[in-house]
Amino acid sequence: MNDAVTAGVGSFEFTANGRRVYCVTEGAGDETFVLVPGYAADHTTWMLTQPALAARGKVYAPDLPGAGLSSLDVGTGDIAFFAGIVHALLDHAGIERAHLVGHSMGASVAVAVAAHDVGRVSALTLIGPGGIDPWINMPFISGFPLVRNTEEARVMMEMLVANPRIISADALRLVVAYTTTAGVPEALETIAGATFPGHQVYLYRDWLAGLGVPARIIWGADDAIIHPVATGFPPQIRVDVIPKAGHLVHLEQAPAVNRLILS
Repeated sequence: MNDAVTAGVGSFEFTANGRRVYCVTEGAGDETFVLVPGYAADHTTWMLTQPALAARGKVYAPDLPGAGLSSLDVGTGDIAFFAGIVHALLDHAGIERAHLVGHSMGASVAVAVAAHDVGRVSALTLIGPGGIDPWINMPFISGFPLVRNTEEARVMMEMLVANPRIISADALRLVVAYTTTAGVPEALETIAGATFPGHQVYLYRDWLAGLGVPARIIWGADDAIIHPVATGFPPQIRVDVIPKAGHLVHLEQAPAVNRLILS
């Protein structure tokens, strides 16, 4: 890899399966974190997570295809496709082992990476994770690509949080700018069709512990996108439910989530 990573914030691009992938980096140290965003999210979803982890080690926050500054070509749009993108990042950046932190669909992607090559994964933190139970809020999944104005954006964003007052006007404008970008609705619909065709396709609850990787699940107690499942896990899977938080628990209760990731 020719991209220098320093203690400051930087970025680089690489090509994976013919698609441009953008990645933000921060920090320098012995531990490596890769932050995997969820459906319709990009590296900015980690804006309150990345600095805390960068105090411990190197942090990589890619935009998966279909969002951010990466290609809008999402291929098959399934979990295996996105896991391949993360594998390509590990190879490009020369990362031998990393703590994967995934949110929502990104949690499923992180588990898929570990399932394919467990030796590359030192730990898993799964935040509001997809893949635990088949149910998912389909009005959100199918409605988000159709957002065309700030009123529609507010309806979608309020599903993601416990406290709607934290949703700013700027955030709503950014959502509309994203969903009205040519190619974005089609990309999101491809992902939804492959990964959420009325339910979650990629499920791993019954075999997660068998990976032998330290794993922690973090839920927002008021998650309306993926209902929290806090019981029925073997003791080696640590589960934390954080009050006063929805699906974006890592933004609503960032200090608590950051402490759990680093613990």
